[in-house]
Order: sequence, then structure tokens, then C-alpha cells
Amino acid sequence: MPGPMQRFSMHELEFDAREAAAAQAAILGGAWQGHGRVGRRVEEKLSAALGGGDALLTTSCTHAIEMAVALAGVEPGDEVIVPSYAFVSCANAVVQLGGVPVFADSEAKTLGLDAASVEAKITGRTKAVLVIDYAGLAADHRALRALCAKYDLFYIEDAAHGIGARQDGKALGTFGDAACFSFHATKNIACGEGGALWVGRGDRLALAEQMREKGTDRARFLHGLVDKYTWRTRGSSYVLSDILAAVLEVQLSRLDAVTKQRRALFEAYLARLQPKAAKLGLRLPVVPAGAEPNGHLMWAMLDGKRRDPALKALRAAGVDAAFHYLALHRSPYAQEHGFDRGALPMAEQAAATLLRLPLHSRLSVDDIKTICERFEDVLARI
Repeated sequence: MPGPMQRFSMHELEFDAREAAAAQAAILGGAWQGHGRVGRRVEEKLSAALGGGDALLTTSCTHAIEMAVALAGVEPGDEVIVPSYAFVSCANAVVQLGGVPVFADSEAKTLGLDAASVEAKITGRTKAVLVIDYAGLAADHRALRALCAKYDLFYIEDAAHGIGARQDGKALGTFGDAACFSFHATKNIACGEGGALWVGRGDRLALAEQMREKGTDRARFLHGLVDKYTWRTRGSSYVLSDILAAVLEVQLSRLDAVTKQRRALFEAYLARLQPKAAKLGLRLPVVPAGAEPNGHLMWAMLDGKRRDPALKALRAAGVDAAFHYLALHRSPYAQEHGFDRGALPMAEQAAATLLRLPLHSRLSVDDIKTICERFEDVLARI
């Protein structure tokens, strides 16, 4: 008799005993608090991996986004242009400061912000633009940065999906005035919960350090630059515990190997599905020229109303596929507060038709072949 059907999970972390040993060493060494010696060391390594700038570890990517929006100087009534097809933290960070999230559409190839849609949304109240590098593929940073320069806007890059990916030789997460990373358990490298704020503008670094330390200059105190610290600005407790930083340090040492494996799997998906995309009724990601993807996730948009039946059938076939974001401008909160300013066709299409296929470093190219065979079989039956 045939054995049980192999199941393919959406996420699996790459780890071994080293992460546990690092956490234990931090605990036994008394390095429990945030912004300790382990955290500072990891920040230096992360900054080096990104090719420069200053990385500050945070308790989550959400908190890093909140800090980035505050660094932009957003005050009540100011507008920030954000993607509708994105995680809710992008909009919530604006709302937390009394600002107004103005939703823009995505472009079809990478699902990054569409520059034409962004320019149409700019007003005299616009303070910043926040863009995501969806699935570890770069948004159109050249066009979007040019708009921000033209209108004197702060440029924030949400690189929650972007660690290890590059565009034209430059690390994703280093294209903005500030950028945000996630080390949530579903990301390529992780420490359970955690993130980082990358500051590309030296004139905002001191303010970022103060905001992360409850609005105080405690960072300067820890570095011996002042003999006491005090309240300087608004802020909160955004520092990552050294216990989690110790786990992240081991994970960061895995980054190159994990990225190489995930990129190979992503490319295997495209090689298998792209030649059949039209026949199968799929829209797949298009890798920009000069891009080095990190294989964060694999997505496909299905024509018609086949997405939800496909998800159900894939799960029955042992493939833990999933949908992704809903369009934020159509959410109940956006409707209640007047943030919906009209149709955003690509965001709405992605919300209704996109599904994600399993992609993590514990899969093999042969596994991708099997997943694609099951996917193709499902598409032929629905």
C-alpha cells in the first residue's frame, strides 16, 4: 500500500542547537535587557550586511515602521502615501501619530507601489511615502525616490520581506531615508519576534535612538557620552532583548546560505510555471532587471474566481497554500474613517486572486517539482 501523502508546509525555520546555546549563553551571562553588548554587536553585523548605514534592533517590524513614520516628522493631519496591498502596520503607524494614510495602487510585475498612482495622490499635506519590497523583489525605487526628491518627501522602505535581497548590487532596505526589517518567525531569518530600523540619514540617527529608548538619551549614556539621561522627545520601549538578539546573531550567520537556497527554489518555481502561465491562467512575479531575489515567498494570481477553490484543493492535496493581504482601503476601519478614496484595481485584484505556495529553505528543488505538479493538477480540475 502507498505510504501517507507528503505534506508541504508554508513556513519552516532553519535552526539547530546553536540558537538555543546562544540564548542560554545570553541568559547565563546576565544579558537580558535591550541595547546590551549582544544587541549592539548584532546591530554592527546587520549594518555591515546591508553595506552601511545604522541598524537599530527593535521589538518588531511594526515598531520600526512606527519609528520611521515619526522620523518623517508626521504630525496630526499630515498625509503619508502607503500601499493598499500591504500589511496593516503600514497604515496603523500613520494613524498612531494622528496622520492620514493615503492608499496608492500596486504595479503588476512585483506588486510594489505604482509610481503613477503615488504621484496622483500627492498633495500639499503629504509628508512621506512608504513602499514595500513585496516578496523580496524591489519596488521601483528609482521612480519613487525621484518623486520624493521632486516633492521633498521622506522615503520609507518597508523591507520586511527584503533581508538578503539586492537590486543593482544594493541591499533591499537601503534605498530609503529609513527602512524597516522583520525577524518574525515567518521571515527568512528570525528570532521569534523582532525587527530593525535602518537609518540612512545621519541627521535622524540621534532622534531614532531617543525614540527607541522611551524618548530619552539613554543610548548616549550607555556609550559614556553623558553622565545621566533624561526625557528628550516622544518615544516608547522599542529595544530588543539581548536574549532574542543572541538568537538573531546565529540566524544572521545563516543569511547567505538561506538566501541562496530560497532563491534557487523561487527560480525553480518560475522555471516550471512561467512557460505554462498563460495556459494555466496565472499571473506570476516578474523579476526586475538587476534583481537578486531572496526567495521570501512565491505568489501566483489566478484568473476568474478560482483562487479560493484552488486553496481548498491544494490543502487537500497536501500543499499548505495560503492567500495573503486584503486591500486596506476596503477594510472596515478605512471605510469607517474615510480613508477609502476610490478604486485601486491592482490591489483589489491581488487581494481577490493571489495565493502563496510553500517556500522555505528546508524544501528541495524536487519538492518544488512535486508542489507544481499538484498545483497544475488542481488548476486542471477547477
